[in-house]
Amino acid sequence: MPTKFDKDKEKGKGKKEIFARILESYDSHMTAAEQRIADHLLKHPHEGITFSVATLAQGAGTSEATVVRFAKTLGFAGFLDFKQELLRRASRELAGPERYESLSNTVGSNPVSTSKGPHGPTLAQIADSEVANIAETIENLDAESFTQCVALLASAPIVYTVGSGLSSYFARMAAYQFTMIGKRTIALPEGASAYEEQLKLATPKADVLFAFSFPPYSKSVLSLAEFAREQGIPCVCITDRRQSPMARLAQCALFASNDNPLPINSMTASGVLLTAILAGVSSHLSQAMPLSKSLSQSVSNSKTNTPREKPDAT
Repeated sequence: MPTKFDKDKEKGKGKKEIFARILESYDSHMTAAEQRIADHLLKHPHEGITFSVATLAQGAGTSEATVVRFAKTLGFAGFLDFKQELLRRASRELAGPERYESLSNTVGSNPVSTSKGPHGPTLAQIADSEVANIAETIENLDAESFTQCVALLASAPIVYTVGSGLSSYFARMAAYQFTMIGKRTIALPEGASAYEEQLKLATPKADVLFAFSFPPYSKSVLSLAEFAREQGIPCVCITDRRQSPMARLAQCALFASNDNPLPINSMTASGVLLTAILAGVSSHLSQAMPLSKSLSQSVSNSKTNTPREKPDAT
């Protein structure tokens, strides 16, 4: 009789089952190159959702084709199918009964967090709402779009961040965090001058605009995204839904749930999504840096080892 594990294996479900299947297939079905991929994933289990085919191949010291074969060895249609399941499992783990029970027990021990009074939602209600926002954001996250956004930001010589109102906080925070991992980033200051004037120094098809846009959708930020598109400057955005005006203007859009018992946008899920993007960009940069140093060293050695021409005898 098939076990629950067998059924999950057939359906390709469950992050824990994925890693169990990696261990199960390690010796019997994997090539040496695939085993290196397995080793890398097992060593970095929480970074799996940030890997692209290219970054995983580089991290494991193998080829992109081998990464795709690795996913198929585990029973998935391809790498994106494998990564999408990691995302879904992360959402299920985050929103699972155990997490809610733990949260309830934690806040329930504090009378202030659960007392009902005239001052609005309790701490427990706010916490439940934010956990639900994060879970919904991860559940609906498209792996291919996430990988594309990370790649655009990682490869850009300069990233320009922009947001208005509460979103301007995220624009500044993103600029600070990207700068801390070695990515040159400029936060466009709100109200200093026309956004379009500030973006004129950007290099088309190279630099990237990273926009944050939530209801009521700042007209100046939307206008800047339209200007960027006209100038050939790629735009990555975090917004609340596929139907938002910013999603239609951006080359790559990611969506964060923003439900809130209060009459303002919740930004908690956006913060989690931004942190995941940061981890992905950092992974790209850390793997590109050794290659850059290697190329520089090769050029330096080549110049050092090039024999000098002897001067003509006179």
